[in-house]
Order: sequence, then C-alpha cells, then structure tokens
Amino acid sequence: MAKFELSLDVSYQESWGLWEAVREIISNARDAELASASRARGAMRVVYHEHNKVLVVENSGVQVELNALLMGTSGSRKRKDAIGQFGEGLPMALLTLSRMAGYKVKVYNDDMAWYPEIAWSDTYGTHVLAVKTRKLKKSRGVFQVIVEGVEQEQWEEMQTRFLFTDVHYDPKQSVKPGAYSDNRVLLQDRYKGKLYHKGVFVQQRDSMRYGYDLSGMELNRDRHMMSEWDLKWELNRMTQAMFEFSDQDFTEEILGMIEEGNALEVSEVYALKDSKALVSKVVAQFEEKHGVDAIPVENMSQSKELEHFGKTGVVVSKAMRELIVVRKGTFEEQREQAAKEAKKLYSHKDLTPAERENLREVCDLINPCLEAGDWGADILEHVNIVDFFDERTLGRFRGADFSIEIARGVVASFVDLVRVMIHEVAHVYGDDGARSHTSKIEMISAEIIASLMH
Repeated sequence: MAKFELSLDVSYQESWGLWEAVREIISNARDAELASASRARGAMRVVYHEHNKVLVVENSGVQVELNALLMGTSGSRKRKDAIGQFGEGLPMALLTLSRMAGYKVKVYNDDMAWYPEIAWSDTYGTHVLAVKTRKLKKSRGVFQVIVEGVEQEQWEEMQTRFLFTDVHYDPKQSVKPGAYSDNRVLLQDRYKGKLYHKGVFVQQRDSMRYGYDLSGMELNRDRHMMSEWDLKWELNRMTQAMFEFSDQDFTEEILGMIEEGNALEVSEVYALKDSKALVSKVVAQFEEKHGVDAIPVENMSQSKELEHFGKTGVVVSKAMRELIVVRKGTFEEQREQAAKEAKKLYSHKDLTPAERENLREVCDLINPCLEAGDWGADILEHVNIVDFFDERTLGRFRGADFSIEIARGVVASFVDLVRVMIHEVAHVYGDDGARSHTSKIEMISAEIIASLMH
C-alpha cells in the first residue's frame, strides 16, 4: 500500500467542520456532473444511509488523477461554470474529516482506494494530511467519497443547503430575471434571505426580500463571503431585470422595497437608475401621494428648510430619493429652484406710476429688437412683476408658459430693468452661459443703442 504526504499542515483552515467538508465534496461532485458531456458519465448520486450513519457521494464513470489532491490543481479553476474556484475542495475536505473525532472518510477512485489520515511527516517536521492508496481487484466505475459518522439530523440540515438535493426546492417557483446570466430569484418563503452560489448555500442575509442563487460571482477561499459591493450590484441589476423583463409582474413588490428602503436589493440603486420606466413609476408614485410640488428629503431639517420657500419636503428612503433625483434633480438643485420661485404676484395697478412708466418704456425699447413670432406684438403681455422667495433673484424666464418674472425691486430703476429684461428675454435662445444666450444679449443691446442714437 503506497502512501503520499500532502503539504497540508493539520491546523490549516482549522475553523472548518463537517458542513464545510461535505460542502466541498458535494460541490466537487456537482462540478463533475455539470462538466460531463453525457448524463450517463459523471452523473452525481448522493445517498444517506440512516442505519449506519454513512453519507455516500459519487459520480459514475469518473476517474480522478492522484494530483487532484495537490492544492490548486483542480480543473474547476479553469471552468467558469464550476462551483469550486481554488482547486482546494477535495484535499481540504479530506483534511477536515481526518482530523475531526467521530468521522471516517475513504475514497474509491475507479480501481483505486484512498485512505486519508493525519500522520507525522519527517519531511515537513509536523503532522500533515497523508493518503494511503490501494489497488482494487475490480473497477468500481465511479468516483465515490464515503463519510462515516454523519448523524441523520446533521444530514437533514445539510441537505437543505444544496438546492439540487433539497426536496423542498421547486424550480418553478424561481425566476431567471434576465438573459445576461443564469442567476435565479428564489420566490419560496423558505429561501427568503438565503444566498446560494450555483446551488450551494453561502450565507444568510435577513435584509434580502427574496432568496438568490447566483452563478457569476466569486467567493473567498472559505466560500462563505462575496464582495459586498459586487453583491449589491448584482442584486440591484437582478431587481432591475425583474421589473423590466420578467414574465411575472413584480412592480408592486419592487416599488414597495424602494419606498421602505430596508431591503439589501435596493440599498444602492446602481442599475435601477438606468431604468427609465422604473424611475417614472417611482416619481409617479411619489407625486400621487404627496403632490407634484413636493420634494423628497433626507431628514426633517431639510423639510423645514423648504418651508421657507413654500415647498413641502417629504422624508423618504435613500433608494426613493436617489431615483427621484434622476428625474427632478438633487435636493440642493430643487432648493435653489424653489428659492427662485415667486411668492407674490403684483397686478398692474399695484405698481407706482413711475414703475409703470419704466416698464412701458423698457418694453417699447426691446419690442423692435425681437424676432417676429417670438413674443408677439408686445412683450409686456408676457411680463409679471413678483417678489421672489430669494431676494437675490432679480428675474426669471419661465419656458413652460413662455413668460418673464421680474422682481418688484428692479422695476423702480430704469437701468436695472433694462439690464434684467434683456437678460431674461435672451433666455429664449439659450441658458445662462450658452453662447446663443450671450450673443442675443449683445444683439439686443446693440440694437437698442443704435435706435437711441438715431
């Protein structure tokens, strides 16, 4: 009987227990099954024998090279569809079971038997994993791992941690939300908050609205952790796909998650912001509840700040706020816009004779400089005199109704009124800073000067 020593110190990954070892054994078997070209060769079978507490995991028609026991040599490292990524599954499982009291493990590899044990190594000067091998008289035609000492309750719990061995798992109650991956949303209540990687349980996240089986994400060497950023991005992308592409209608559930803002799926809105339809739904829901002039805010302090501008600030979740921002702008932008709005409108009779005269004369100066059809016969028909919430605001062009608002304080000064009126009239041709806007200001000013010189 030959004996091979592996350079695996007995204390390596000493936190691992029965679950981690069985997880690696079954994951490897699943990889072999998925990699097989035919169902007959490589088919996985998992059987638990209650009477003698033995768990058997096997693949038919599979023979594994002895170098599979070397760390990092597994073929799964080269396959994107493999559950294992680091090529350590089998040797780590054998090490874990060999050092644990109460368990025995042996492997039948076609016509060879492997017997792992913890043994002293003169070569390494410490206890390591060693494997004794024996040639069998007859080929078994399988790669088979046998674990002795597994209690029934232990297996019943572990069995549910693999979707492909869990008798309660119903694939029909899961959704593949998009064509971009094989990720699945698990809709059965028993899987709420459970995260799987290619059918193998990874971790429990109670903040998740659903359960998920992810196929394209990488795990750490312990297979119990995904990158938090990657996880949030993937869940976000799946939620977007559920909304846009799923045959089932998840609109109500997704809008509910966004409004509450507690689910991990919407803790960030990386991908959700790209869905114009979803953003429109969120904005419509917000405006239906709170009115079109309401502004989403982060806290009561911001809400109170908006009261000075006659606006209603509504405290909402981070997810809802960030999605509404896509359509309506940030809090700071909306606050600035609110400050520029009028809080009082004056009628013509409210103005003093001097103010009315200034307004009339300035309009008469500007009218001839305007292109036909822009403002009609008299621009005065489009001018409103107001008080703004922000006293620093002198004038405002309202593109929605094609009107100009001028601060009451400006009208008393002929020079200020000319300057502000020209500036606001020129907004028909562009926004502040645009070349078209400044060019029109220059053109109108030049024409007024020319008219006064003749």
